[in-house]
Amino acid sequence: MSLYLDDGKPALECKLYDVVDIDVDRHGDLYLTDKGTNRIRKLDRKTGTMSTVAGICRYGFDGDGKLAVQSMLNVPEGAVVDSDGNVYISDSMNHRIRKVDSQTGVITTIAGNGDSGYDDKNMGGCGAARFVAKEDAGMLKHGDGLIAIEAIVNTPAGLTLDSQGYLYICERNENKIRRLKLR
Repeated sequence: MSLYLDDGKPALECKLYDVVDIDVDRHGDLYLTDKGTNRIRKLDRKTGTMSTVAGICRYGFDGDGKLAVQSMLNVPEGAVVDSDGNVYISDSMNHRIRKVDSQTGVITTIAGNGDSGYDDKNMGGCGAARFVAKEDAGMLKHGDGLIAIEAIVNTPAGLTLDSQGYLYICERNENKIRRLKLR
């Protein structure tokens, strides 16, 4: 049973709000990252119908291990589908990479601990500035070499997969690309 009135309807009758990314699976189905509704949508190319893969139209984080269609995302920026049909989501404001298992529909975190790595509690008001010390030739490093789920992932945006089973993660606020071995 769908939580959304437009799931299962023809795509032309469905409303989207701020789609920021698109991927195509091996069957030709489209996966749309609808940042505005905090959902990942699937357009079935054979039937022309739309369905929700992940997200509940509210932003936040409500844990792992439940059905993705009953889970919250927080400003998803991208999604890619692997050859097995698993969907990987850059859950940017939750600072996590999430995986929707193609067999079970369950969502889990595979990278990121939810921390952006930036503590702004004492930042001040408008116009306040904070200097962050330079390390390692101007680069601040954190998370590298840790188990992926323990790493700090700061605002993940774009994702892509390669044929060797690596997921590449574009970290917007860290200006870096991470590589995560999936297989």
